Amino acid sequence: MKVVIASQFHHTMRRLSSSWSYIKDSFLKEFETLSARNEFSESGSGEKIWDTGKKFVLKIALDNGGAVVYKSFRVVAKPAKFILRPSPCGFEAHNYSLLNDLGIPLPELLAAGDIRKCFLLKNAFLITRYAEGFYNGRHLLKDAEFGSRTDLLEELLHRNMPLLARCHDGGVIHRGFTLANLMWKEMPEADPDGNKLELLWIDLGSCRRRPVWLINQLCHLDLELLFKHPDLSREEKAELIELYCAARKKLPPNAEKIKKRLSV
Repeated sequence: MKVVIASQFHHTMRRLSSSWSYIKDSFLKEFETLSARNEFSESGSGEKIWDTGKKFVLKIALDNGGAVVYKSFRVVAKPAKFILRPSPCGFEAHNYSLLNDLGIPLPELLAAGDIRKCFLLKNAFLITRYAEGFYNGRHLLKDAEFGSRTDLLEELLHRNMPLLARCHDGGVIHRGFTLANLMWKEMPEADPDGNKLELLWIDLGSCRRRPVWLINQLCHLDLELLFKHPDLSREEKAELIELYCAARKKLPPNAEKIKKRLSV
């Protein structure tokens, strides 16, 4: 297995035919300690955040405080699909690097890797810093824990429009732009611009690089995903679309065309 210890992930660290792993240099000692205790498994002491039949995500506490999020697979469906192609975790690690370079607020990427045998993907993993004190946007829906805080939902939606525009200008289509993947934490005091929230994006496995002209043909799909769950009026959706288009710098799309596509 090729192991790279570095301060930052780069897509050239991935291997498409053999096993590889990247470990952030500042996380190496903790990684080795957790590995020795078999914490990177469902039989370890980690708290299961969510799982499906094929993959699982754990929150694992660190000895010096804080925690990490570990994502891996029980079963890799259709492993032949990933011959000479990055694994889901390989894609996500690359996406963390891309969006970090674009200035999108993200949890810290700590490690990632694949296990392959004769080119076939056997497993993959991704480790990020746990976003302590953050909630996902679903906690702001009407019947949820913070459903009465319409001010926070409004800020979350409005401030993520320029971030989505920056993502698209940078040549990345999200494909998973939902409230579940938009994290927020209320700050003790508003910042000089009056913002109350600290923001993070998570779950970047579906993001893909595309030329900007093609992103303009697809950008409405990211907005459509966002609009699925908040109970927004046509006027509120129109305002968000206009905010997004106004923030685009490269080949900005036409707001009226997007509204038409989304029946707004």
